[in-house]
Amino acid sequence: MASSTNNIDAGDETIAFKCEECVVNVHGAAVCAKSNVIKAMVDAASTDSSNARTIITGFDPHTVVRMLRYVYDGDYDLREAVELPTASGSVHGKEHPVVSHIRVHAIGKRYEVSGLAALALEKLRCSETYIAAKNFVNVLRVAYQYSAKETDDVRTELFAVALAKMEGLAASQVFLTQLAEFEELRDFAAQLLPHVFKFAAVRYSRSEDSLALKNETIQLLATEASTHNARADIHIEKFCAMREKYEGELIKGERLEKLLTERSNQLEVATAKIACLESAPSQDTAQGDASEAEIFRLQELLKAEQARAARTQTHLDQSDLKVRGCEGKIQGLESQVRGCEAKIKRLQSHVRGCEGKLHRWKSAARDWLGMVKNAKTEFLMLQQQAGEYQRERDEAREKLHCHAEEAVSVSDAFKGINDLVEKVNHCRHCGRPQNCKWWMEWDGSDRARPAGLTFRCGDCTTKHW
Repeated sequence: MASSTNNIDAGDETIAFKCEECVVNVHGAAVCAKSNVIKAMVDAASTDSSNARTIITGFDPHTVVRMLRYVYDGDYDLREAVELPTASGSVHGKEHPVVSHIRVHAIGKRYEVSGLAALALEKLRCSETYIAAKNFVNVLRVAYQYSAKETDDVRTELFAVALAKMEGLAASQVFLTQLAEFEELRDFAAQLLPHVFKFAAVRYSRSEDSLALKNETIQLLATEASTHNARADIHIEKFCAMREKYEGELIKGERLEKLLTERSNQLEVATAKIACLESAPSQDTAQGDASEAEIFRLQELLKAEQARAARTQTHLDQSDLKVRGCEGKIQGLESQVRGCEAKIKRLQSHVRGCEGKLHRWKSAARDWLGMVKNAKTEFLMLQQQAGEYQRERDEAREKLHCHAEEAVSVSDAFKGINDLVEKVNHCRHCGRPQNCKWWMEWDGSDRARPAGLTFRCGDCTTKHW
């Protein structure tokens, strides 16, 4: 507050505020104009010559300086570095912005500084004051550190923030544990836990729907995997049939090649015989005719064998073409089988992934059920404690009412005694004045009301009412 205190004119009246070890001098007129409570404190301090300082308790020096800054400038800034003059040097403070705004709000309410509480609440609502789940309970404890009259608006605002950030707070085990741990937050917990139960129920319902969807997806994937398995079996059967056909064609080709070889050998033998007969000289006409007939027969046989060999070669070529076609089909079937196997592996991997996700979802659902059960138990305990607190409060109110009535009756009795003593100056019978010999005596009649006592003369014992 050094920047403010340095601007004081010599003719202005200054007052000293003391908070802990810090003393701040400010303009008296400026502060008293903003707060009637502080004005009354300043007036009381000025009448006491032994203590000319206004002492502020219950708040840290930084909060007091921010209040005084608002008195001068109409605003305060948490980012501004504040140096507090003390006996040992400067003191610097740093805490969560929300906590600082709560303290400023409370001091504004306590000392009725015009507009300060509303400004602190407005700053608390800004987006820069983000509260993490792990820090939320500490902020609540500061809000409940002061009286409900000083922080009622802040408590309502923090409750609204808690409802807005329910997803993060309900998922934080640290927040729920700390909320049930501190007794001063039981009222806040009793208000918040029903909303936590509703949120947990909705979250659990969503997880159940997600689990059902995952189960349906797994069933569809299993059906698709079964379909691909069936297709793979069909392709494998076709592959086996084509392989058998291919092997049959190979055997048939081998037989044709063997037959062609035999026919070629026979053809070579017949050709050799024809050449031998043509080269041999004919000895007689009959033998020559026989040789010509044999040659003609062998030539016809050779032509027939050549035609048969051509047909066999044609069949062999056709078998080769069929074999090549079978090999192409086999390769295609093998490729389809490999594709089906790859799809099956991918589907199996996807199924395993879905099963893992399903397991994690089930585990999360079990955790949520456990949290809901724990929260229900804590809520029942809080309800029971709230009932006990309410009974204790009612009993305390009844006792306070009885004590108040007794205090009123005692006050009336003392007033009656005082009036009786002041009214009776001398005895109405003997005329002697009142002295130390006179005494009070219980009467109990209506004439002795409200005290129920009579004042008796010490000489003639005459009763006076």
